[in-house]
Amino acid sequence: MDRIEQRKGTRMLLMQWGSSEEYVARLERKRKALKIWAEDALDTLRAQDYSGMPGGGRGGDLADVVANAMRRSEIYQDRLSEIDREIQDHLRMCSAIDRAVHALSPVAQRVIENRYVCGMSWRLIALRMNYDERQVRRIDAQAVDQIEKSIKEGEQWIGREQKTI
Repeated sequence: MDRIEQRKGTRMLLMQWGSSEEYVARLERKRKALKIWAEDALDTLRAQDYSGMPGGGRGGDLADVVANAMRRSEIYQDRLSEIDREIQDHLRMCSAIDRAVHALSPVAQRVIENRYVCGMSWRLIALRMNYDERQVRRIDAQAVDQIEKSIKEGEQWIGREQKTI
C-alpha cells in the first residue's frame, strides 16, 4: 500500500475519532430503542398470561405467540450485545488515537484537533494559527504519519476496527 492510501486510512480513523461523540450517542439511542422493544416483546408474553384468551382471541395457538415473542426478544437482545461490542471497540479505537495525538507536539495537536474534531478548513486553521496553508498541510501529513506509526506499534484492534466502523 502506498503512502497516500495509508494516510487516507489514518485520516478516516481520525474523522471517526473526531465525530465519536455523535457516533456513540447514535448507538446509545439505538440501544435504548432495542431495549424498549425487547421489554415490549416480553410484555406481550405477560399480557397473554393475563388475557385468558389464547392467541389474543383470534383462535390461534398460544404457543405460537409465545414462541414469536421469545424469538423477537432474543433478536433484540443479540443486537443489544452487538451494539455494546461496537461501542467498546469504538472507545478502544478512540483511546488509542487519543494517546497517539497527545504524543504529538502542541502545534500538531492543534492542527489535528482543528481539522478532525472541529472540522475546520485548511485555510481557517492556517489563519487561526498564523501559518501558511501549505505549512499546516505539512504538519498534518507528518502528524498523520506519526499517529499511524503509533497506532500500528501499540494496538491490535486496527485491522478489525477499520472494517466495522
